Amino acid sequence: MPKLKKTLSFLVISLIAVAQFTAFAPKAQACSCAEPDPDPQKMVQEAWTEYDAIFSGTITSLEIGGSSSFGDEIQVSITPIDVWKGGLEKNNKTSIRTQEYGDTCGYEFEVGELYIVYALKNSETGYLTINSCSPTKKLANAS
Repeated sequence: MPKLKKTLSFLVISLIAVAQFTAFAPKAQACSCAEPDPDPQKMVQEAWTEYDAIFSGTITSLEIGGSSSFGDEIQVSITPIDVWKGGLEKNNKTSIRTQEYGDTCGYEFEVGELYIVYALKNSETGYLTINSCSPTKKLANAS
């Protein structure tokens, strides 16, 4: 019986400790994305409707800018090569915004690489924005 009492005491104390860590832990803002349609034609049709700008371009620079409630914002300079939607000018450098890569839903770009970009226009700022749920891909990896 003393062994059972000791085990129960340990379990109760462990549960209290876990509850305290959970209650006072910083809030995580992990990104959750819907699965894209496996049919490429349907995925493109859905993206055409959902995104404000669709283009290919080369990343020329990355600059950490301001902060938001989701973390540090990164300004991505990109030179569009082909523009299918969004009114951007070919070969005229533009910028898009994303959050710092990681749990804050940011997209990880690499300078010098070519991407196909699916961007949303922020209605408050007018900036084109990208997050990790966007079907944006490095062009070598696009399928």
